[in-house]
Amino acid sequence: MTHLLWDPGPFEVQAGEEEGPQPCSPVAVDAVLGRTNEPEPTSGLPLGNRPGLGDVCWRDPALPAAALLGLGFRALPLRRALEPRWVSSDSWPSPLERRSVFLGLGPELGLLEPQSESSRIVSLEVETRDKDDGVAGEKGGGALPSNGDALAAPSSSSGLATTLMDATTDKDPLVHEQIFSALCCLGGAEPEEILNACEEYLRQHDKLAYPHRIIILRAMEAVVRSSLPRLDKSTAKIVILLASTEMTKSKDLVWEWQQAASGVLVAVGRRFINKVMEEVLTKFQPGVLPHYFIVQTLADLSLANVFGMVPFLGSILGTMLPMLGLARQDPMKSVFCYALQSFSESVQEYMANLDQAPDPTVRRDTFSGEISSAFEVLFSSWLPSREAKLRLAVVEALGPMSHLLPSEKLEEHLARLLPGLLVLYKKPPEAYHVSKSLCQILEASVDAGSRTLDLQLDALLQALHLQGREAVWVSGRLPSLPSDCLSSSWRRSVPPPLDSAMSVRLKNHNEVLRCFTVLAASFPDRLLAFLLPKLESGNERVRVGTLTILRQIINSASSHMEMKKPFVLMALKLPLQDNSNVVKRAMVQVISAMAHHGYLEQPGGEAMVEFLIRQCALPVEQSSQPPRRHSLEGEDLTDSHVRDIGVNTLLLISTTVDRMHEVLWPRLLVFVVPVHLSNALTPLCKSLVHLAAKRQEEAEEEQEGPCQLHFEANGTLPSPFALLGRLLVSVQRLGCPSGPPLSWRGPVPACPPAVVVASQPYAGGGRGAAALRLLSVLQPSIHRALEPLWSPRIPALVEHLEAHTRASLAQEAWEEQLLQFLQQSLVAVSEASWTSQLTLELCRQLSSYNGAPEEKNFLYKCIGTTLATCTNKDLVRKQLQELLETARYQEEAEREGLASCMGLCAVHHLDETLARLEEFVKSDVFRKSAGLFSIFKDRSDHEVEKVKSALVLCYGHVARCAPRELVLARIEADILRNIFLYFHTKVLGIKVETKPSPLRTQDLVLKLCLIQSVCMICQAIGASPESGDFSFSRKAELVLQMLDFVRAEPVDALRTPLRQRAMTACVHLVYPLPLPLLALEPPLSDASKAELLETCLNSVLCLPPPEAPKEREGPGLDAAQKEGQRLWSDTLRALEDLLKSLLQRHMTPCSLQTTFEHLSPWTRSAKEHEREAAMELSAAVLAFYREKLVVSAVVPFHNLGLLMALFAPRCTDSLASVRLRAVDCVYSLLYIQLSYEGFAQDHTDESVERLRALKRTLKDPDVTVLFQACCSIATVIAKHLPPDQLLCLLLSMLEGLADPDRNCSRAATVMVNSLLKERGGHPAGEGHEWAVRDPPPNVEQFQSKPAVGSGGCHRGALVALVRVSGGPGEGQVLVESPPPPCQPRAWAALLSVGSSPQVPEILAMVHSKLQAVEEEQVQRAAQQMVHTLASQHRAVVVSSLLSHPLPLDSGTCTMWRALAPEPTLASQVLELLLEKVNRDVPYKENKAFLRGSTLERVATILPLAATCALHEVMSVPESGPAVLGLHAQLFVTLLLRVSCSVGVQPPKNVQARERKSAGRGQLPRTLDPCRSAVETLKAMLVRAGSEEVVHAVAEAGGWEQLSSVERHHEGVALLASAMAKHAGPRLPPIVKNLAPMLSSLYDSQRLTTTAFFAELLLSNMVNDLVLVEPIMDSMLAQQRDPCTAVRRLALRGLGNMAVGSPEKVRQHGAQLLAATVSGLDDKDDPHGLVALEALGSLCRVLACADGREVRPVLLHVAIRIRPFFDSEKPELRTASITLFGSLTRFSAGSGEDSFFEQILNGLVTLLLHLQDPKPEVVKACKFALRMCGPSMGCAVLCDMFQNHLHEDRSLHYGEFLNDVCKHLMQNYPDTLSRLVAANLFYFKSAWADIRAAAAMFVGFLVLHADRAHSQQLDLDNLIAALAVLLKDPVTAVRAKVAETLGRLVRIV
Repeated sequence: MTHLLWDPGPFEVQAGEEEGPQPCSPVAVDAVLGRTNEPEPTSGLPLGNRPGLGDVCWRDPALPAAALLGLGFRALPLRRALEPRWVSSDSWPSPLERRSVFLGLGPELGLLEPQSESSRIVSLEVETRDKDDGVAGEKGGGALPSNGDALAAPSSSSGLATTLMDATTDKDPLVHEQIFSALCCLGGAEPEEILNACEEYLRQHDKLAYPHRIIILRAMEAVVRSSLPRLDKSTAKIVILLASTEMTKSKDLVWEWQQAASGVLVAVGRRFINKVMEEVLTKFQPGVLPHYFIVQTLADLSLANVFGMVPFLGSILGTMLPMLGLARQDPMKSVFCYALQSFSESVQEYMANLDQAPDPTVRRDTFSGEISSAFEVLFSSWLPSREAKLRLAVVEALGPMSHLLPSEKLEEHLARLLPGLLVLYKKPPEAYHVSKSLCQILEASVDAGSRTLDLQLDALLQALHLQGREAVWVSGRLPSLPSDCLSSSWRRSVPPPLDSAMSVRLKNHNEVLRCFTVLAASFPDRLLAFLLPKLESGNERVRVGTLTILRQIINSASSHMEMKKPFVLMALKLPLQDNSNVVKRAMVQVISAMAHHGYLEQPGGEAMVEFLIRQCALPVEQSSQPPRRHSLEGEDLTDSHVRDIGVNTLLLISTTVDRMHEVLWPRLLVFVVPVHLSNALTPLCKSLVHLAAKRQEEAEEEQEGPCQLHFEANGTLPSPFALLGRLLVSVQRLGCPSGPPLSWRGPVPACPPAVVVASQPYAGGGRGAAALRLLSVLQPSIHRALEPLWSPRIPALVEHLEAHTRASLAQEAWEEQLLQFLQQSLVAVSEASWTSQLTLELCRQLSSYNGAPEEKNFLYKCIGTTLATCTNKDLVRKQLQELLETARYQEEAEREGLASCMGLCAVHHLDETLARLEEFVKSDVFRKSAGLFSIFKDRSDHEVEKVKSALVLCYGHVARCAPRELVLARIEADILRNIFLYFHTKVLGIKVETKPSPLRTQDLVLKLCLIQSVCMICQAIGASPESGDFSFSRKAELVLQMLDFVRAEPVDALRTPLRQRAMTACVHLVYPLPLPLLALEPPLSDASKAELLETCLNSVLCLPPPEAPKEREGPGLDAAQKEGQRLWSDTLRALEDLLKSLLQRHMTPCSLQTTFEHLSPWTRSAKEHEREAAMELSAAVLAFYREKLVVSAVVPFHNLGLLMALFAPRCTDSLASVRLRAVDCVYSLLYIQLSYEGFAQDHTDESVERLRALKRTLKDPDVTVLFQACCSIATVIAKHLPPDQLLCLLLSMLEGLADPDRNCSRAATVMVNSLLKERGGHPAGEGHEWAVRDPPPNVEQFQSKPAVGSGGCHRGALVALVRVSGGPGEGQVLVESPPPPCQPRAWAALLSVGSSPQVPEILAMVHSKLQAVEEEQVQRAAQQMVHTLASQHRAVVVSSLLSHPLPLDSGTCTMWRALAPEPTLASQVLELLLEKVNRDVPYKENKAFLRGSTLERVATILPLAATCALHEVMSVPESGPAVLGLHAQLFVTLLLRVSCSVGVQPPKNVQARERKSAGRGQLPRTLDPCRSAVETLKAMLVRAGSEEVVHAVAEAGGWEQLSSVERHHEGVALLASAMAKHAGPRLPPIVKNLAPMLSSLYDSQRLTTTAFFAELLLSNMVNDLVLVEPIMDSMLAQQRDPCTAVRRLALRGLGNMAVGSPEKVRQHGAQLLAATVSGLDDKDDPHGLVALEALGSLCRVLACADGREVRPVLLHVAIRIRPFFDSEKPELRTASITLFGSLTRFSAGSGEDSFFEQILNGLVTLLLHLQDPKPEVVKACKFALRMCGPSMGCAVLCDMFQNHLHEDRSLHYGEFLNDVCKHLMQNYPDTLSRLVAANLFYFKSAWADIRAAAAMFVGFLVLHADRAHSQQLDLDNLIAALAVLLKDPVTAVRAKVAETLGRLVRIV
């Protein structure tokens, strides 16, 4: 017994057998898929060749689809398609698309997924039965799952099926598929009844359109396939007759219809083959042309039931042959071809499984005669047709038919057949089918030993070659056929599985290669004779195609090609020279195949290896991308791609092919030394290491010594010296392209490197490590003495490389390690002859590196190292001379390398090196002429400059590397003398006349080499132990020379590094860096230092800064900009080093002062980039001075004041970078002062350290921040400034008032004021202000005398006049004049002279002054005046200010704010303003238009003005105490003011004034009454210390809501919540003052008060303040308010009590329940808002209420809220369903049964609304169902609700509903009719998802109901309702209805 399990979870098929892990046997598959018990074609196949489930899907996709779609599955695309070996890859579908793919579901093959959510795991039990018809064979049966008793009477099933078939007229494909699925379900239960019903329906509805008939026929086919073992003969006969009639009813071809009918016949024929053949053969009569689908059905039957059909084939073929002549139409001919092809394949399959066949006597020749005759007709008559589809059908048929032809007939036809097929190659779309058929014919011909094939071979090869080269060029993929595909004649006809995405041309390519493989077995000589000359073709495609074919033959026909290897190798020498990348790649692939089959061991194989190495050495492209997989166009394949293929091939054959060991070792060493093969070094080294290791293993097995090469015996191998030099250079330089010219790169390093270009040991795939490992392997062959050194040293070098990356490796240090490794190796050998030979070999290799300057540079260093070690003086001199004569001076890297070589050689051979350099000048290369040096006539001036540059550089390196004890004596006598001589300039009195160089860069190179040599000479002098006694007499002249270089550079651009290098040389001449090198004597004079400073500063600081790289610019331009930035940075650093070196020589305040005398003009420059650079230099110099300063005695820092005045004002510069550097300068100066005062170097001063913290604030350009920073800095300076420096500092800072940067001039003023305040008092009082004029004036202040007149006081009493002088724009400004102590009293007496009527006039005057002058001092004076007036005439001032026009201008606002600072006055003013607000009505209602009826609210003037005044007064921080004293009154008044201002317009005069202001072009000043009130309320809260309230409301958007008409109450709620949270203790007086407003005449005030109280009840604070009961009583009373919004908010407040005061809810539960329940019946609630609020409040109250008080009203509430479940408003649905779930808490006890009834009444609604379109409703339903679960008495349902109905999880609704219905029917079967009736109500729901869910609900209920309880249902009514719903306009609804109709089979 085998069980096949279909699991809809992962939707994959799983199977298990008792005996093994095989998925399932073909028997089980057949049974599951409903296959017939007729003999199956696969039964004779070996078990390994039988198709699996995927094969069945490929062979006949309708088969599994029909079986499984009937179980509710739908098709999904296959992840992979498996092609069975026993079926041709193109046997289905046919070229004419004779079969619809997968029942019309699309061309893709498919696995099966559950069709609907209701799908369940189906277990099919397979068993074996006896057959009752057809030929004996395997059969199986399957049973559908059953949950009930026997099914109902057939008449009911038929009626249900009829209803479904009536719905096939639906136009939606989804509905069609559901109807099809439903019919399949019905058929699975009652197959015979449903098949009869379908037959009757189609017979009765003869006029039914064929698209609808197709659905029924497909369903019949599926039912037959799934229930074939259960069908009886009578039903089968009826089905056969119907299908035959449907198939042949129309003489015309109606493809889908007739195909569906044919499918039914084929399905029945799997078991009842005799019955089917009996019917089909009646319409297949001799002499009469049959219907198209009769022939196709016979063909399909032959494939579907091989064992059953083959016995009929004889008679069928006999009848068919005469019909071939009757066929006139191409479709008819095509179907005959398809039939002959299928018959041939069926016979071949039958013969392949003859041991299992029912008639083992059947032979191939049984059908030969008929096949031969048909073959003649197809080839002679039909193949020449012009119709492409017919030709393809014929071609496809000829291949399989050729295997059944007699040998003599095949031989007879072959002469015409092959040319006929080859002609078809001229039509490209048919090429693949021609190649496929041709391959089968060739296999048959070869098996038959045909002689005709020999005659046709030339034409055949020509045509196949043409196809092969075209296919390979387009396909881009060169696949080789697996050898197992060619193991037998059976498998030769089967192509390998092909990816469905491959092009037809790639398939054709495969078939062509098969043909060549077949021919190679019989005609190897002629095949090679044809192919090898093609390699000489000038056509690239011909060459590539030929190589591809050769590769195929080498791989697949190796035994036949054994004796042909020499000829193949000889012919392949020509493609080795081909330059085409495509040919190269093909050739590499051929070489790979040859390596595996022993070709490379033959003579000529070494050429193949060399070609492979050359491909490995192709250049590597940095941005290479792999070519497209299916493209081989030449432009797509780059050298880098070919190289990658070559590298992989070399590594593959050297590591995996055993026979290649003898071929490659040690021959590969020959390719290591040539430089042009550098890119191949990495794979070469890896391969050689592997080969050497293998050879060593063999040696150890044979007990031999270490593997050692004998170079003498093998003359072709390179010498060990060549290998050592080559590999060592390869480790250093590994293939990264060089950068800009060396002379143009950054600053000269402290220790000039021998090679400037960095090595790249990580390029080329890790060439460095590979070369080192090869060196380690070759060590015994190089020299045995090296083993102790190399054994630990080489692994350490490899480990060093692997521990770093390309970015982290220090290249210079790595190069130094290699040179040290070479030097140690020379010492370890200690053989003069060996060292000499190595030296000679290295010198010989120099010419090989002419194209690799970086490698040649390092090779020079290696030569220098070996020469230094060499003891043969003659050899050293000879090689030095040769190096000087043969050097390529035009190349910069070589000049550097030669100079490094000379320096390294001078380590041990100084005299010889200097002598050779001088002799070189005297040699024939140079000849003297009148004091001038000239070159041979064939050398240009350009070359002369290069040679001189190299010689100058050589002397520099010699000086740097020479022994320290010898170098000083040679510096001036030998080295400098020759350097100056070569330089051709006036140095030391030697004047050499030369022509100017034509190119600027020539002079540049020579200058740079001179500078570099000077640097190295200075370093050599400074490092010498005797340098202290050495006087460098030419030092000053060198400095002058460097200055000449600097002066010659342009000051408007920075193009070369000459300026930077020259300054670096000056640094070394003054004080060589880095320390501890000693300073060079004698020191420079003061004049020289001043000239040096001035020249360098002028040359660098005036340079424009480089531009930053811009976006969207090209990479070249961006690199140039980056190089410019780097050059600028290096130049600035060089200037900084120069300043430091001058200070280092004399670390005194005078030197510091001298430095900044030159630098200070640049720090005050008007150009930002000059100031920035100067300040950066200043900060660096001061930091250096502080770091290096050593004070041995306490001395005064006498110029501190001057320097501090220079930098301190710059702390407010307009540039942030300058500000930061200025703070650094002040910081350093203060610590320098502390050092001079005697404090230790590491001393830390807290006040000075605060300056660092200021740097963060100085990044902000805000004026206030800069002002505060100035004060702080001045305070720190004042603390540390010596007394004697104060005057100097002040005078110097006053000079800074003329600073071009206004910020700095103002900072100077502020700092002067601060310093005077801190150290000497302030002449004008205690305050100091920011300067307001630019340039700052000299101030002469005087007090004007007041002039009193009859009308009041003169304005001069309020201000002081300041006379401004000393600037270009003289004028007057008003500043505050601090009065003497008695002056406020005098002002009051003066102002009291006037009476109250005069106060408005005075205020008007003050107001006008405020409007005219905006100076802060004037505003302060005016505020003082207003304050004094208000203290005497409070009411008059308030009234006068209230009369000012609205909106308030800045002057009026300033005057109102003047009343706030004094608490008593502020409190009195606030009381007056409150009175003004409450005195008048808040608004008036006027008509919006004169004749209109609409009223608009307009604010009254006085309350509005008072509100604005309150805002200004309370905006002053000093008004806080007054606001606190009137907190409750202010809050209540302003809150009500807000409520009365919502939607209110400003007064008309205000609007007119705003329009007038806008008309004059002034900035519009708008006044919104509501916004004004809100802002005033916010200001009051802030001033009262309730900032948290303001922030909380603002974060929630409450202030905007307060101004909104629709959301005003929400804003009030947010305000109340914030007050309760952050200002709770202030609530009692607010509540007391606000409570009377509940009876206000204004609805808005009652609404605001109710909203405020309702939200307070949400907080526990009101409970603590004993305010709950009063507020609750107010809310209960407000339920009778005429305003609906007030009633709604009152209910909300009662509900809020459950959150804020739950214990009060339990105390007043009955009263609260009654009030909230009554809200459900509010009759004046057209929109349901009160009911919605009541539902929410009731839900919250229930959470805290006592159950004893709830139970009496439980059922009443449950019944009352039910109508809201289906409300159109989602809010009502959500609230009512949530409340229903909450009610379940109180259902326990006596009312449990009654409430259970309510649950049942609402269960359908809750389950259906899980598909509600609103997510919040779905969430409520999940909650309600979870709450109802425990009350339903079913543990399983309860668990389901708890586990699956999570609010944050998605729900698989169909599966969930299916399980719910299952358990409902198991536990409550009596509720079936009740639940169905409830669902019927929702058939008319307005929501399509709920209608679909209701239909699905009914289907699941019926599915799980048993027979007895199903009688409850009114089936007719249910079917009628479903039939009506089947016409629903929504497709998804109709689909669910069709699915449900299919499930009614359970009860019909």
